[in-house]
Amino acid sequence: MVSQDVNYCTYDTTIFVPQPDSLKANLTFVNPSCPDEFDGWAQVIPEGGTEDYSVLWAGPGNANGNTSPNLDLLGPGVYRVLIQDANYCEVIDTAILISDAMTCLNIPTAFTPNADGYNDWWEIVGIEYYPDARVQIFNRWGEQIFYTENYLDQPFDGTYRGIKLPVDSYHFIIELNNGSPPITGNVTILK
Repeated sequence: MVSQDVNYCTYDTTIFVPQPDSLKANLTFVNPSCPDEFDGWAQVIPEGGTEDYSVLWAGPGNANGNTSPNLDLLGPGVYRVLIQDANYCEVIDTAILISDAMTCLNIPTAFTPNADGYNDWWEIVGIEYYPDARVQIFNRWGEQIFYTENYLDQPFDGTYRGIKLPVDSYHFIIELNNGSPPITGNVTILK
C-alpha cells in the first residue's frame, strides 16, 4: 500500500493479514460389533479455521441434534457432522457405521448335555437381540425334535420329550423374524 503525506512524500507499507488454515473435521469412528448392537462411537476434532467451534450431528438415535464432539452408543447408520468456526465457515463430514458381522449371534456347533454343569445346553449367544426369533431343531430323518419362540427362557437341553438324545449331529433353523434370511446349520450333541 502506497501512501502520501501533506508534503507529497510517499511511503510504502505492507500490511499482513493472516488467514487461518482451512477448516477441517478430523473424524474417527468405530463400527458397532454387530448389526443389532449399539457399541459404536464417533469423534470429531475440528482443526483450522478460527476458534471457537460448534458441532452439530445428524443421524439415527442419539446422534440427531447432538452438539458434543463425541458420540457413543451408536448402531449401524449414516452420521453427518457439521462444524462451524467463529467466522461462520462450515465443513461437513460423514461417518458410515456398518458391522462386519451378519448377525449378533454366536452359534456353537456342539454342546455336551451330560449334567456336569458345563456346556449342558445349546447356548446361542446374542439371541436376546432377537426377541421374535424361532428356533427349530431336526434329527437326521427330518423329524422336528425342538421348537421354541422364546429361546432365552427355553434353550435346547439335548432332550426330546424328556429323553436324552443320542450323540449325533442335528440340523437347526433359526428365523430371526427381522427381515433377514433364516440361519441354518448343524449342532452336534457330544457326551
